[in-house]
Amino acid sequence: MLQAGMGIGALTLIAGSAFGQNLLVTFENVGPADGVAFTPLWVGFHDGSFDSYDGGAPASAGIEQIAELGQTGLISSEFNTATGGNGFDTTLASSDGPPPFLGGQSQTFELNVTDTTNNRYFSYASMVIPSNDLFIANGNPFAHLIFNVDGSFAGPVTIDIFGREVNDAGTEANSVLNGGAFVDGVDATLGGPGEGLIANIGELATDPLDDILGTLTPPGFTVNQGFGADTLIARITIEQVPTPGAGVLAAIGGLAAMRRRRH
Repeated sequence: MLQAGMGIGALTLIAGSAFGQNLLVTFENVGPADGVAFTPLWVGFHDGSFDSYDGGAPASAGIEQIAELGQTGLISSEFNTATGGNGFDTTLASSDGPPPFLGGQSQTFELNVTDTTNNRYFSYASMVIPSNDLFIANGNPFAHLIFNVDGSFAGPVTIDIFGREVNDAGTEANSVLNGGAFVDGVDATLGGPGEGLIANIGELATDPLDDILGTLTPPGFTVNQGFGADTLIARITIEQVPTPGAGVLAAIGGLAAMRRRRH
């Protein structure tokens, strides 16, 4: 149980480099307005060396902190250790209303990802709220390829997240009125120990969503709808920001071709 804390030449086209590339990352809660919400989304770009979790194993301190409180400081530290400080990570917090991503909300963030020849893979993590310790994340570090070997963008990439991908961190017992986070009148730092191992929500003896339904959260919404294994609950899309230099090069190339045809 955790305690709360809370000048490159304009005519030079570079496929990928240590200078980085600008990407648009959109996180969308596709659920209903009275469904579950998500805490700010932690994202990381890396060389495949960061494994956020393994099912059937104990949660790291970083996953525990996200799954119980929605905080990302520890997973960021674990990420930097795993990548030798060469990865790129950040936390995407919604400004469209309360800090959590409520049902129906989405927001796009522009990121400059450094060293795209090295940081080719993408990882993410967020807490499902309200809950004791439910979270979404990709446990396979190689699941989402964003950049090719030469550092060029491999997308656009769309990551659909279904109810069957929600995990229980196993760090806190599933009793939302005893230690559940984002619940009116409940101290999120309380709650007894859980099963001890990360388990998929479908593998649990009891459904933790039963405790969630009807729960009032501090942002002022009540969760009346859960989700099934095949319910699409969230989506992440990753696109490349168009570069003005590429348009200039295309125009120059077209002029050169016209001149050659005239001669």
